[in-house]
Amino acid sequence: MKRILLCMTIGTLFAVRAASGADLTNVRSLYASASYDEALAELNKVDADSWTEQVDEYRALCLVASAARRKPSGHSNTSCVSIPCTR
Repeated sequence: MKRILLCMTIGTLFAVRAASGADLTNVRSLYASASYDEALAELNKVDADSWTEQVDEYRALCLVASAARRKPSGHSNTSCVSIPCTR
């Protein structure tokens, strides 16, 4: 799950275009350093005139990454149980 999230995050970061209205340099830096709550705080400072699709994208990415970090998956590789296949 973590690998998938990391791959999606990296792919999205490269796909995100530079925002014309808002300066997202600090947000990108905070996101890259896994400071999701701080990045969200910076995004909250963006005024309505500078709001772009990229602001929404970073906001969504930060919310998902922050939630994924806080919510334990509930299982680990050591606790997986193998169920025998009966044919």
